[in-house]
Amino acid sequence: GGAFSPEDQSFLDLVMKLVEEKKINLYAPSSLLNEAVYSTLSEENKAKADQNTVTMLARIRDIHDLMTINPEPSYQVKNLVATLRLQKERLEAAGGNTFIL
Repeated sequence: GGAFSPEDQSFLDLVMKLVEEKKINLYAPSSLLNEAVYSTLSEENKAKADQNTVTMLARIRDIHDLMTINPEPSYQVKNLVATLRLQKERLEAAGGNTFIL
């Protein structure tokens, strides 16, 4: 286990808050999209965002389930959070703030 990095803890807090506030629907990938930015993307970047929302949402479901069962940071949750954060940052490097995370 051990603690999350500050970046990952902040990201995890945001993800859990958005799920609890129902801003992220755990079964609707489009709920991850920032529509104001998404609508301005090229068709290629929209396709990349669409494709990645499915895997990102699956990770969010896993994180949410694991943190609900045990709020202590496990290796598995730490890995999921870091991977999700880095995936989001990589995708947004080209297209801007595409996701609500």
